[in-house]
Amino acid sequence: MTESVISFFMRRFDDDCTNSLRACWCYLLILVATGCGSGVTTSITPPMTPDAIADQATADEVTADEATAPGEVVGTGRSPSSEHEGLWDAFYIEESKVGHGRTIVEPIDEDGRAVIKTTSENALKLKRFGRSIEQQISLESIETPDGEVIRFRSEMLAGPSPVVTSGQVVDGRMNITMSTQGKSVSRDLDWAPDWGGFFATEQTLERKPMQPGEVRTLTSLVPVFTQSAEVTLEAIDYESTQLLTEVRELLRIRSTVRLSDDNQIESFFWTDRHGRTLKSHVPGINQYGYRTTRELALDDGGTSTFDLGDHSIVPVARRLARPHDTRQIVYRVHLNNGDPHAVFPSGPTQSVRSLDDTTAEITVRAIRATEPADLAIDEGSQPVAADRNANNLVQSDDPRIVAMAAGVAPDETDAWRLAQYLEQYVRRQIRAKNFSQAFATAAEVAETLEGDCTEHSVLLAALCRAREIPARVAMGLVYYEAKRGYAYHMWNEVWSGDRWVPLDATLGRGGIGAAHLKLGDSNLDGATAYSAFLPVFRAMGQLQIELVEVE
Repeated sequence: MTESVISFFMRRFDDDCTNSLRACWCYLLILVATGCGSGVTTSITPPMTPDAIADQATADEVTADEATAPGEVVGTGRSPSSEHEGLWDAFYIEESKVGHGRTIVEPIDEDGRAVIKTTSENALKLKRFGRSIEQQISLESIETPDGEVIRFRSEMLAGPSPVVTSGQVVDGRMNITMSTQGKSVSRDLDWAPDWGGFFATEQTLERKPMQPGEVRTLTSLVPVFTQSAEVTLEAIDYESTQLLTEVRELLRIRSTVRLSDDNQIESFFWTDRHGRTLKSHVPGINQYGYRTTRELALDDGGTSTFDLGDHSIVPVARRLARPHDTRQIVYRVHLNNGDPHAVFPSGPTQSVRSLDDTTAEITVRAIRATEPADLAIDEGSQPVAADRNANNLVQSDDPRIVAMAAGVAPDETDAWRLAQYLEQYVRRQIRAKNFSQAFATAAEVAETLEGDCTEHSVLLAALCRAREIPARVAMGLVYYEAKRGYAYHMWNEVWSGDRWVPLDATLGRGGIGAAHLKLGDSNLDGATAYSAFLPVFRAMGQLQIELVEVE
C-alpha cells in the first residue's frame, strides 16, 4: 500500500470519529434489552485522563493550514501505526459505565486493489431488575479510499447465538443477507454510489469540519437497523464542554437520523476544530459516549448502581387493582417532546384522542375473539404473508417448534381456542422466567426455555404460525404492580375472524385486560426486523401516564 493512498484515506478517517455512530446502535441495544423494563432519565460526567486531555489540547493548537510533521499522516497529526492500535470509547448511563468500544481503521490490499477496512467492536453490560445482561456488536465496512461502500458485515449478540447481517453492492443494489440460528433471508436495498456506510457521518466531519450555523445532509447505512437513512447535521455553536477535569471549547452538533417518516433518532455530539468527536449524547436514554484510553474503556467502573429495569418504570399516582381483569381504562398520556396521537396507534383495542400538542386521552378496551369489537376495524390490518411465514427471529419451521406446536391440542380446529392453548403452553414451558437474555429468537427459546416477555412473545408467534394462525408481536407498556407503574413490554396479537386479538404468554390468561398500552406491532420479518422497536424510541424517557377512569 502506497503512502499516497494511506494519506488520502487518513484525511477521511480520523482517530476521533466514531462516537455518533455508536449512539444509534447503543440506543437500539438498550431498547432490545428492555424486556419488561426501559426508559431512563439520567446524567453523567465521565472520566478522562489528564494525559488524554493534554494530548487533545495540543492537537487543537495545530490548525488545518499548518504543515504536517515528517512521518505524520496528512489530516491526523499522527503516524499510520497509531491507527492500528485501536481507538477506544467508553459509554455511560447515569453515573455508571455500561460499555466500551474499539475501532480499527486500516488500508488493505485486496487482489491488487486498495481498499479501506474499518472494524468496530462494542459491548454493553447492564443490570435489569438485578440481573446482568451482556450484549455485543461488531461492525465491519469495506470501502474504496474515496468512501464508496463495497460491502459490510455486522454481528450482534443479544441472545444465545449471534445475528449476522452482511451486504454487498452489486449492480447499483445493496444485497443484504441476515442469518440467525437455522435461518437465512436475503433482500435488496436501493443504493446510490454517493451514499455512505456505517461511518459516513464521521467521514464528512473529518473531511470538512463544520462551522457554527452550518447544516449538512447525507444518506448513510444505519447499523443494526440495516437500512439507509437521511442524516441531518446542524452545527449549533462552540460552547464550554465539561470533560471531567477540563472544560473545552467544542462545537455542538445536532444529528437527526430519519429512519422513516414517523421515526427518527436525535443525538448530539461535540467536535473540536478538526471535526474530531470527543463527546456524544443520546437524550432519549441519556446515554453518553466519550473517546478515551484503552485502560479507561476497559475499566469496569466499580460497582454500578444503575439498573435498567428500575429506571424503566413510568410511575402512576393511582394504584391499579387487578389490572388484568379490567375491561376498560381511560388514560391521560403526556410526552415531554412529541404528540402522543402520533406515537400510540388506534385499533380494535385502543383509541387515541388528542387533547393538545403533547397530551392525549387513550381509551383501552379488553376484547376477545368471541366478543364484538366496539372500535372500528382497520381494513388495512388484514394479515399478510409475513404474519404467517417463518423468518429469522420467528422460526416457525424449526423442527423443535413444529413438534412443540403439533403436540398442543392436536385435534383443536378452532383457531382462537388453539391460540389460547398455545399461550398457556408457552407460559408453562418457559420455566426460567428471568431477564438474562436481551432478545433471543424463537428457535433459541425453544431450546433454552428461558427468558422474559420478548422470549415468550417470539415463541408464541412461532407456535401459532406453525399451526397456521397468523401472529405478530406487539410492543408497548403494561402495568407492573411491584413498581407501581408501567413497564415496557412485549406481547402478541393473533388473527381471529375479522381482527387482531391480543394474547400475553407471560400471563397465560387467554387474553389481556386494559392494562396494556400499545405502541406498535411487527411480524419481525426481514433484515430490518429490529426496526420494530422504533415506536419505543419516541416514548422512551419522556412519558407521563395518568389513570383517569378504570372499569
